[in-house]
Formats: sequence, C-alpha cells, structure tokens
Amino acid sequence: MKAVRITAEMNQTYRRALGRPPKLKRIYKGEDDRAYFTEFSELFPMALNEWGAPHAITGFRLLCWENGSMDWHPCVTNQLASALAGEMEMEVGGGGGAIEVFHAGDICLAEDRTGEGHIGRFRGVVHVVIMVVETENLW
Repeated sequence: MKAVRITAEMNQTYRRALGRPPKLKRIYKGEDDRAYFTEFSELFPMALNEWGAPHAITGFRLLCWENGSMDWHPCVTNQLASALAGEMEMEVGGGGGAIEVFHAGDICLAEDRTGEGHIGRFRGVVHVVIMVVETENLW
C-alpha cells in the first residue's frame, strides 16, 4: 500500500471542518436569468436525533479535480454536491455577485439549470460527491 503524504493544504482543510457546522447553500436561477445563493437549512430536519425524509436520486458521480476551474455554466441536472476534501469555490452573478467557498463536510445544491449559471473553481486536490436529483424530488 502506497503511503499518502499529508500536505499543509490538506491539513488546513481538515482543521476547518472540525468543530463547525457544515455550510449548506443552494444556487438557484432568479427572474433575471442570473444565479443566486440562498441558505439551505431545510436539508436537515428541524429536530435533533431524527431522520430526514428520503429523497430519491437519479444517480451520483464522483469528481476529483486538481487546481482548475469551469467558466460560467448552468447545470445540466440538479446537482447536490458534498465536498469531501480540498477547496471548492462557487461564484454567482446575481445580486451584484457573490462567492462561497466549500470545504470538507459542506453541501451545495446547484439547481440553476438555465440562464447565466455559475463559475466553479477548485484549489488543491478536490474530492466531491455529486448526487443528481430530479426537480420533483427537490426540497
């Protein structure tokens, strides 16, 4: 088995994830065809120690991207992305523009399937699980 060298960047990502609640965001398309962020608190049930309602997924993808970006694009499908490692930055243009940075444990639902879309930037080696959710199964 090959040994994995833990870099300072990886260590910083894990330290950020410890002791803080996950960032939960949603990217949606506004009336002006631009993308916006909103909080995504409905992802988890309100009461502690309870299961949330099940939501069907069409499938999932695993993404490993190193130091790259995707220019302005809408999503082809509704994508519930859960960051596992690295740093993933999303930028939207609505409301004067906004940037959110996601680390291990953070979740973002991108449902801006038409319009201007968003930019994705990846710093370091980023691992993400992307679940495809049909519109009728969204929260």
